[in-house]
Amino acid sequence: LLLIYTLHPKLRRAGIWYDWIFFFLLDCSSHLSGHHLSLLTRNLLLTR
Repeated sequence: LLLIYTLHPKLRRAGIWYDWIFFFLLDCSSHLSGHHLSLLTRNLLLTR
C-alpha cells in the first residue's frame, strides 16, 4: 500500500481525501499487525 501511495503522484496531488483514506487504512492495519509499525510509518509520513 505504501508503494502504491509513493508510486502514484496523482494520488499525492489529490490532497486531503487520499491522505485521510490512507491514514484510515493504516490505522485499520495497525490494529491487526501492532502499533509499533504504525507509529514508525506515521512518523515517516509526517516528516515527508
